[in-house]
Amino acid sequence: MNNSIIIVEDDPVISLALELLLGMDYTIIGNYNCAEEALTKIKATTPDLVLLDVHLDDNKTGTWLGNQINLLNKEISLIYLTAYNDKKTIDDIMQTLPECYLLKPFDENALLTNVKLLFLKRTIKTKSKSEKEHIFIKDNLVIHKIVCDDIIYIMSDENYLKIVCTNNKNYHTRLKIGDITNLLPKHKFIRTHRRYLVNYKYIISYDRSEIHINGIKIPISKSYRSSFFEFIQNQFS
Repeated sequence: MNNSIIIVEDDPVISLALELLLGMDYTIIGNYNCAEEALTKIKATTPDLVLLDVHLDDNKTGTWLGNQINLLNKEISLIYLTAYNDKKTIDDIMQTLPECYLLKPFDENALLTNVKLLFLKRTIKTKSKSEKEHIFIKDNLVIHKIVCDDIIYIMSDENYLKIVCTNNKNYHTRLKIGDITNLLPKHKFIRTHRRYLVNYKYIISYDRSEIHINGIKIPISKSYRSSFFEFIQNQFS
């Protein structure tokens, strides 16, 4: 179900207004004034967005529900509507990592803009996940499409490259290592030596002089040592 929303609001006037306002462009799959009832529906339907009031009719708050949603599925987005802007309320909201919160009485255009931006970001994220990065390589007169994530490492023999991939697939092509470095995503691949380029995700261990990948030792030369360790550090920053 695309662009689906559940509304959790204890004021029946606001609840109906939200449903009418958002129902023109999105699928409203539930409208609740009780956190626990809303959670049951959320578990059953997995909406894209839950629009939350903080103070609800039962003894559970909107932020309690937000935390439960995060435990259930972090892909479900949260937007809060609240009349309260005291420090505790805001801190409780922020702990649930919402897309945003809007103070009541809320501006309809502000709400619509935030919801529209949210679904735009979700569309872009979904598209980027489905489009895997790849390169085309010529090997023995045949053009091969290689998914970048499948490349374990690349070894250069001057004007020729050996591209070692998963599933015991290897390719040989007439390219210089500097040329293929420019084709590959820089956040995934790092030079360790004038003859070697490695995919970070396959590194098992390393020390100052070599990398271990699937039982293979790949050297880290003095010329590339500093950039290699800077690259590794950036993966954790």
